[in-house]
Amino acid sequence: MDDESSPPPMRWVEHDGPRCVKIKRLIGAAITSRRGVDLVLRGDDRLRARLGRGCRTADLYSGFYIQPSEDGALCAGRDRVLARSGAECEITELLRLSPED
Repeated sequence: MDDESSPPPMRWVEHDGPRCVKIKRLIGAAITSRRGVDLVLRGDDRLRARLGRGCRTADLYSGFYIQPSEDGALCAGRDRVLARSGAECEITELLRLSPED
């Protein structure tokens, strides 16, 4: 039997981020925080979409999607994450993430 343990989970540090990101740059998403949804972008960049106070990330575990705007961008203060359960979560801020040292 192999005694190798798995590495500790990656910890992320939040930094000021853009107001908007082009949706075509998105390649994945994960719920890793009670405060928002992490967005994985082409080029190994990562953003956290911080969600409004009334939103519970637990509502998103059954799946969620982003409805694209006409300009092809996802913007804080304008767009929402839509849960398959029917919940809507306002994106209040986009934060750039970097690995904790």
